[in-house]
Amino acid sequence: MPAEHGRRTLAQLRGLAPLPPKKLTEEEWVGVETSALIRGDVTGHCSICMENLGTSDQILLSCSHTFHKKCIEAFERFNIYEISLCPVCRDDYTKINVFNVKQMALGDGRFFVD
Repeated sequence: MPAEHGRRTLAQLRGLAPLPPKKLTEEEWVGVETSALIRGDVTGHCSICMENLGTSDQILLSCSHTFHKKCIEAFERFNIYEISLCPVCRDDYTKINVFNVKQMALGDGRFFVD
């Protein structure tokens, strides 16, 4: 089993369900952050609760959409699919916690991989 995909379900092993997304490298996450910053996702509003993202804990998805940590965790709890799909673009994703949006905007090493 390839390490980049982690554990697989029986359906995935038999080719009946898509594989989970591969984990991104540090360099790829920098590109994702840049896309989110250019689009204004990290300073805008959460697309789940529609509240301002502010300085609360945020999650950046590999599709470059940003949400409140509590909102995306609640969304994932009610997910009926075997893979996680972004609430905005419906792309499968991996995620990282964003500690400080101001540091992220300055490019000061601001995240860790879940």
